[in-house]
Order: sequence, then C-alpha cells, then structure tokens
Amino acid sequence: MILTPGTILGQNLSVSGHLVDQNDQSAVVGATVLLTNVKDTTNIYYGVTDEQGAFQVKNLSKAFYKLRITSIGYKPYLQFVRVETEKTDLGKLTLEEDTKVLSDVEITGEVIPVRQKGDTTEMNALAYKVNPDANAEDLVAKMPGIIVKSGSVQAQGEDVKKVLVDGKEFFSSDPSLALKNIPAEIIDKIEVFDQQSDQSQFTGFDDGNTTKTINIVTRPDRRKGQFGRAYGSYGSEDRYALGVNLNSFDSTRRMTVLGMVNNINQQNFAQEDLLGVMSGGGRRGRPGRGPRGGGSFRGGGSGNFLGSQQSGISETQSFGINFDDELSSKIHINGSYFYNRSDNSNDQTSYRETFLNGDSSQFYNETSQSGSINNNHRLSMRMEYEMDDNNSILFSPRISFQDNSSISSQSGITTSQSENLISNTLSNYDNDRFGLNFSGNLLFRHKFEKKGRTLSLDVSSSVNTNDGESYQRSENTYYLNSDRSDSLNQFIDSNTRGRTISGNLVYTEPIGEYAQLEFTYNLSQTYNDAEKENYDYDFQQEVTQQLDTALSNTFESKYLTHRPAVGWGYRKDALSVRANVGFQSATLSSDQEFPYNYYLKRTFQSVLPDLMIRYRVSRSKNFNLFLRTSTSAPSISQLQNVVDNTEPLFLSSGNADLDQSRTSQLHIRYSNANSEKSTQFFVMLMAQNTADYVTNATFVASQDSVLNGGIVLNSGAQLSTPVNIDGYWNTRAFSAYGFPVKWLKSNINTSLSVGYVRAPGITNNQSNVSRTYSAEGGVTIASNISEKVDFTVSYQANYNYVVNSLQKDDADDYITHNLGLKSNFIFWNGLVFRNDFQYLQYAGYDDASLNEGYVLWNMSVGKKFLKNDRAELSLSVYDLLANNTSISRTNTESYIEEVRTNVLQRYFLATFTYTIRNFKSKS
Repeated sequence: MILTPGTILGQNLSVSGHLVDQNDQSAVVGATVLLTNVKDTTNIYYGVTDEQGAFQVKNLSKAFYKLRITSIGYKPYLQFVRVETEKTDLGKLTLEEDTKVLSDVEITGEVIPVRQKGDTTEMNALAYKVNPDANAEDLVAKMPGIIVKSGSVQAQGEDVKKVLVDGKEFFSSDPSLALKNIPAEIIDKIEVFDQQSDQSQFTGFDDGNTTKTINIVTRPDRRKGQFGRAYGSYGSEDRYALGVNLNSFDSTRRMTVLGMVNNINQQNFAQEDLLGVMSGGGRRGRPGRGPRGGGSFRGGGSGNFLGSQQSGISETQSFGINFDDELSSKIHINGSYFYNRSDNSNDQTSYRETFLNGDSSQFYNETSQSGSINNNHRLSMRMEYEMDDNNSILFSPRISFQDNSSISSQSGITTSQSENLISNTLSNYDNDRFGLNFSGNLLFRHKFEKKGRTLSLDVSSSVNTNDGESYQRSENTYYLNSDRSDSLNQFIDSNTRGRTISGNLVYTEPIGEYAQLEFTYNLSQTYNDAEKENYDYDFQQEVTQQLDTALSNTFESKYLTHRPAVGWGYRKDALSVRANVGFQSATLSSDQEFPYNYYLKRTFQSVLPDLMIRYRVSRSKNFNLFLRTSTSAPSISQLQNVVDNTEPLFLSSGNADLDQSRTSQLHIRYSNANSEKSTQFFVMLMAQNTADYVTNATFVASQDSVLNGGIVLNSGAQLSTPVNIDGYWNTRAFSAYGFPVKWLKSNINTSLSVGYVRAPGITNNQSNVSRTYSAEGGVTIASNISEKVDFTVSYQANYNYVVNSLQKDDADDYITHNLGLKSNFIFWNGLVFRNDFQYLQYAGYDDASLNEGYVLWNMSVGKKFLKNDRAELSLSVYDLLANNTSISRTNTESYIEEVRTNVLQRYFLATFTYTIRNFKSKS
C-alpha cells in the first residue's frame, strides 16, 4: 500500500475485499485500488491486489470514499464506500472483461499528462513517449519541473533525496541509481511530493521534516515477473564495459541485482562512497574549497549514454542488491547492499585569485597528479513490525565502511599583483584512510482508542570513525623578501571518532473534529574526539622521528541539547495549518588534552518556531508556506585548534571558540496542474538567513610570521581559521512551466531561476562580503511522436555576477550556454540510430582559450534482432570531435578559483545488449 502525504488525524480504519474475474471467478492479480475521500479529495489511498486477488487499504478515517479499481483487460470498477467501523470488508467484487482491449494495449484517446492530487503532483507516463530501451531517468527528464543534470535529479527546484517504487524504498537514498535501473516501459505514473517523516505519517501531525521524493507507480501488468538487461562492450584503447541488471517482482517480494565493471567512467555510486577521492588524491583540501557560489561544467567519456561523471578517469567495479519482502502480514522488510571499487587517476590544473586589501590580489597556479583506489560497502535496511492494530515498531539501520589509498604530487607557484614571484612548492603525498559510519533509528508507535490520540518514541544513534596515515615530502622556495628554501618531511597519524544519541518523545491529543495538539521532548548528545600526531620522518631510513608537538593535538567536543516543544495542527477541507514552538537549551564544550590542557564550555538558549500552511485553492491549485528554524554545532575539524600544514602555502587551523549557528528558512510554493489544458506551472521562493555563520578568516603573510607554537607562516603563505559572523543570506526564486504543442507532437518545458547569496568573511583582519547574483533559464522540447521517434532539444543559460567588498571595482561575471540534442530513432528492420550532441560555450573566464565554445558529440548505430528485438549489436563513438573538456569555477568570500581536469576523449565501443522481459499477466 502507498500512503500519500495527505494524511489526516487519527487514521486507524481499513477497507478490504477480494477481486475476481466475472466469467471464470479467477483471482485478478495486480489490480490498482484507489480510495478517494469524497469530502476532501486530497486524501487519496492506494492498494494492490495480491496473488489471491485480495486487497486491504489501511489508515483510513471515518468518511465516505469513492472506490475505483482498474486493471488492464478489464473495465474500471466504481463504488462509493462508507467507512465507519474498524474493518470494512467489501467481500467479493467482480471485474468485467473489456472486449475492446487487444493483446497489446493501444492508447487511442488523449492522455491527461499531469494531475494535482493534494500536495502530490502525478504525471502519467503514457503521456510522455520514449524509446523501448529508455529508463526512468530518460522518462522523468521529459516531465515538467524535473531536471536531470550531472548525475543529480531536481524536482520543483529541490534535490530529490529518495526514489520509491510502488511506495517502497529502492536502493535507499540514491535517486540516480534507482532511476537508471528501472525501465520506463514498466512505469504507469510518476508522483512527486514531500514525503513526511515516519512519525508524521503515523500521528497525522506534520513535524516539518520532509524529503523531496519521487514515487514510481508501476503498471499493474508489470508487477509480477522478471525483467532487466545485460551488456558487454569493447573498443579502442582497450576500453571496456560489462554490466547486468536483473529484477524479480511479485506481489509480496521484490529483488533487484545489478553489477558492472568498466574503465569508461561509468559510475553508479553517491559521493559518500568516495572517501578521500574528492580531496585531491587523499590529501586534505585547501581551506574553504567548495561549491558555494560557483559553477561546474564537466564533460565525460560516456555522456548521457551510460552514466554520470567523476573527476579524472576511473576504472569501476560495483555490485548491488535491493530487496523488499513481506515476511508475514505483520512483518515487512526492505534493504539494499552496494559495493563499489574505484581506481581513479586525476590530473588537474588550477588557478586561484585571493583577494587582499584594497584592489590588490595574490595569484596561485598549480598542477597536480593523483591516483587513488577506493573501496566502499554500504548496507541499509528498514524493518517494520505491526504488533497489532494499535502498536508497531520500525527499525532502520544503516552502515557503510570504506578504505582509500592514494598517491599524489603537486607543483604550485604564487605571484603578486605585479607578477613578481612570491613562492613555489613541490609536494608528494602517500595516504591511507579508513572510514566507518553506522546509524540506527528505532521508532515505537502506539494508538489509543480515542482517534487522534497517539504516543511515539523515536530513538536514534550514530557512530563514525575516520582514521588515516599520511606521508608527505615538500620542497618550498620563498622569494618575497629574501631567496630561501625549506623542506618538509613528515608522517601524520590522524583519528577522528564521533557518536550521537538522541530521543524524541511525541504525544498527540485531538481537539474537536479538526484540530490536534502535539507535545514533544527531544534530547540529543553528540560526542566527538580527534587525535592528530605529526612526526618528522626520515624517508631514506624509513623511520619515524621526533613528535612535533606544535602540529599535534588531542581534542574532544560535546554538544548537548534539550528541546521541549508544543504544536497545534488544524485541518479542514482545503486548509491545513501547523504551528510549533520549541525552547532549546544547548551546551557546547571543547576539551583539549594535548599539547596543553584547555577547556571551554558555553550554553545557548534558543526559541525555535516553525510554521506550515497548506491551502488547496482548487482541485488543481495548491499554495504552501513553510517557516523553519534550526541550530547546528560546528564540526570537530572546525573546532580542533591545531595547524594543518599539509599544504605549505595554505595552512589552516580550527577554532575552539566557535559558537553554534542558527538558521531561519522561509519557503513559499504555488502549483497549478491544469488537466484540461495539460499544463503545469510551479513557482518556489526561498530565503535563508544564518546567524553566527561559520566562515573563514584568511590571513596572507606579507612577511615571515611566527604563529603560536613557533610555526612559521612564510611570506606569501596563507592561514585560514573558521570564525562566526552574522549576515549570511541565500535567496532563490524558481519557476517551471510545461505545456504541450499538438502540431509538433511534443511537450515544451521551461524553467527560470534567480538567486542571491551574501557570504561574509575576513581577509587580513578586514571584513569582506562576497555577493553572488545568479540567473538561470532553460527550455526543453521533448518529442511525443512515438516510441520509434524520440528526441529532446534543450537550451540552458547560466549567468553569475560576483562582487567582493574589498574589490568593488573588479567584479567577476561569467555566463555559460548549453545547447543539446538527444535523439533515438528506430527504423527499417530494427536499425537504431542514437545521437547525443551538446554545444557548450563559456564567457568571462580569465583564460581566453576557455571562452570559446566546444562540441561534445556521442553517436551510435545498432541493429536489433532475436525474438521481440531482445538483442542489439551496436557501434558507438564517444566525443566524436575529441573536444571533451572539464572546467569548474568556485567563488567564495576570499577567493576565486578555476580548475581544469583531465577527461576521456574520443574512443569507440562495440556493444552487445540483451533485454530480459518475462511478465506474468492474465491469459
């Protein structure tokens, strides 16, 4: 059963029945059961008949419902049902065979592409034609309000965090992996909504903890059987790819197994699986390096043909399994396991401009080469035990562990505004790291006899470790005041541990027929400890020498919070309101044990209000408003007061005096899905403010300086330290509009986004505020002609304007243009032509060679054969014009950086693909 976000107070009733064929009285399996509240049509509930034709829809309230049952090959069944007892049994229901339906379903009428059902946007897959080989990602990319870009998925302006299949989790929280491995042909509908927490779904009281979710509703005749594909490729320069994806579905048990090996940058993993890889071969990244305020424009070897991209060139081996099983009527288990191994080589050139006082800057150019091997195991489960009608337990454990080995080298030169040489450095690194993360959530839920009165206890805990060993050799030369040089030979042993335990007790009490009170108490404690030992190292003798106490540290931090809260909820007809206010008392303590004792304890008192308003303007129009406040503690790496000198020109240190941050967010959304005109309009406004924002204070030495502990900051080098500053703002407006063009037999989707980010910082003891203004717009024309003629034409432009208060007259602005054409044509005797063409142009880069446009062109020709075209042999060329490029740009409150990375260029592949389709439907 799928429970939509439109839950109401005190749902504890159910409707059941048994579905049979009118002629032979055989069970009708896989039929879709839909119950819609007559008075409030935003309350919609789904069910599916099992192998005996039985169904049960739970969590209903007393009301009149419209029952609609559909199954391919039968006429729809309609009935009005009054639910007023704990269990309503409709007995045996018969479906009449639809004699107009042929062996293959043929859609002859106009299909309504989009419907708005409460807070859920439902899109009919039949309204978006894709080729027979398309996956779910190809399908949703044609739908309004959904953007697939660089391996991530956005819906209605927000990142999709979870993908469900018929309401059940699929590969946990890895949306890209899920969408790439579900074939489009089994999909009936796509639902987009904000999934409430398990506790909110139980109590009917929205706690504001939502996750942007896509639910894939499968076709009833595709819910039982086996499907998938296997492929093998080999090509020029010994490029290869092997993969398999097998699915076995039935009414109560589903399993998916996938695996692949390749050396063409095809990947199916999340960033959390890449310990050490993204920090430049395992060394600690430079302070402040990150995506804030920047853009990333990457190409890749496989483009949209096979998978998403990672920096550099990788060989990948991966295996995954996802399972979902109802062990009994009371026990439901869902889980996934994923393993991957990545062997990555990464060559980069980077250019950084650091802002100094006045209009002057300092410039840094670097080339680096790195190689790393990363192994990751990830296991997650969800086990639900329904003890009886009033009590249930939900347990959700998750564990991942990974190890990373890497070597890297870098060469960097620093120059002044007048192009005078300040310093240069040459460093080599050898790193080994191991990480372990475990989290578990246990939720007990109890319903009292009185409708709407509930009690629940949510206990969660997490444990994480990150251990590493690093060997470093550096040769540094400084020219600013006097020519001199030094060397750095060191071994670093670092270990970080963290654990968190929290409990949340919730009691709800109904007030009349439409309102509800909620009382909560939350207790949470986070404990972190970090130990760093920095030794001088003799590389000739391969022995560890004296401990450098100035660069070594043992540090602990604790963050304890108490938060009682009271909330009020109201729901009647089209209006839903939730107001909540909590009082939080937090204690943050820092305890340094080495090289000297230091203890600091601070207490923070916060009033944290939340507000949610949902108003259904009409059946197709919805308005939502969310106001949320929260606090966050600084991380152990931000607090640990020890200098990191692994990059001699970019030193960093923690700050034990940091305070907690407080963030307030306002979201306003409006949607209009017009079924009659087949259009969808969506607009979202967001504003975020953070007090005591953790940013960087950067000091650039104009002459040799001595830091605490006797550490020398050489002329031209930088020291970055985190500090708290008020005044961080992030605002954004996003809109999307989709509509059909009948004469073109296509759908047109447009989007427009504007944003503003104000990020404060400090450079050489002077306040510096970075202001980033951005605008992004795009239009996509997606064909809707037939499965054999499938094309998508898109254009997107992104403009950024960045100005820093220290250099008001030297603003940075750049724009990117991206024109794409993706097509798939099937014609004469199963011949297949695929084309993926992208033209990218950048303007505003300091390097004039980057301002020219380039073409990334992938193409393949194939032939389908065997029964039902199950097999295909194809020849593909990737980056036909050998123009593939990877560029990224980062803007922060203290610097601008451009990075170019090596990527795969032109190669050829011969591929054999076999498709498995074995669905069991009524004969």
